[in-house]
Amino acid sequence: MNDERIARLLVHLARGGSPSCVPPPPPDVVWNGNAQRLVDAGFSPAEADQLVRVRAVRRDRAELESCAIAGIRIVMPGDDEFPTDLAGHPDRPLALWVRGARIPPAPRVGIVGSRDASSAMIAFARRLGRACARAGLPVVSGLARGIDASAHAGALSVRGACIAVIGCGLDVEYPKATWSLRRDLLRAGTIVTTYPLGTPPEKFRFPERNRVIAGLSAVVVVVQATETSGALSTARAALDAGGTVLAVPGAIDDPLARGSNRLIRDGAGPVLEPRDVIEAVLGVGCVTDDGDEPIVVPVVAPRDQPIVDAIAGGSMSVDALVEATGIPIAILTERIVLLELDGTLVRQPGATFRLRK
Repeated sequence: MNDERIARLLVHLARGGSPSCVPPPPPDVVWNGNAQRLVDAGFSPAEADQLVRVRAVRRDRAELESCAIAGIRIVMPGDDEFPTDLAGHPDRPLALWVRGARIPPAPRVGIVGSRDASSAMIAFARRLGRACARAGLPVVSGLARGIDASAHAGALSVRGACIAVIGCGLDVEYPKATWSLRRDLLRAGTIVTTYPLGTPPEKFRFPERNRVIAGLSAVVVVVQATETSGALSTARAALDAGGTVLAVPGAIDDPLARGSNRLIRDGAGPVLEPRDVIEAVLGVGCVTDDGDEPIVVPVVAPRDQPIVDAIAGGSMSVDALVEATGIPIAILTERIVLLELDGTLVRQPGATFRLRK
């Protein structure tokens, strides 16, 4: 890391990993400023004192070394992997700790709800996660039991892209109720946090975690929520940032659905079936049937049209596509990955690809 990146990491460590709308001061202030100069630059007195401490012991070095040993990546705004939509968020974090697959590109769907949801809504969350993943929309949630876990499981069941955002360090065994799902996510998906290693799951961190879920999501879907559910803070964060919020309606006398029903009363779009969510992200008319597994008609970018045209007659290998399109293999490989994620291409045995039927 260069000095500017390390300076940003030091600021983030001094803030305990909490996202902040206050931008970091210039690197020379971070490296050399005393507590008063840091306060003048926008830090609270407690943050200024903490930065002086973490700087003195070079906490950044210990964090980077521990992450390297554990196979954890620290990504920052400006890095290829840092989500561009999150980079423009009002409460963007200065760093993300990432384990597993690369963070999949936007657009993504946030699916959140109650830990103590009804069995019917848990089943619907799984169905919704599966349908979004099949449509090429990565699913974002918080790995909590109930709705979150079901949405993750639905996406993973069809090998879809999936991001779990947690409210503690990546080395902390929490939440224990979904530990087996977490292992599945590490094999096939991505786990993300804004918190350094060893950070415990304290209550105040979950609204911060929820803001990151909202920032990563083009649409936030609240499947079921009481009036005090943490899922509502995710919805508020999405609305505050100008995002779209949808909700699944429940029975009017069901206390488990009172929060989600009020979201609809206040203007959130109702979700009656998975296609409602997919069309909210990809546009009306993108779904070709009304079944349980919506089929999405992919929209191909002009730069990818030669790949689609070349492969339209059957399946092709990467080498054959290079020869047919004239696109350099490094660029072609990257585009194929993105076309897989958005559901345009399907990988077959033997490293060949075909169009999704």
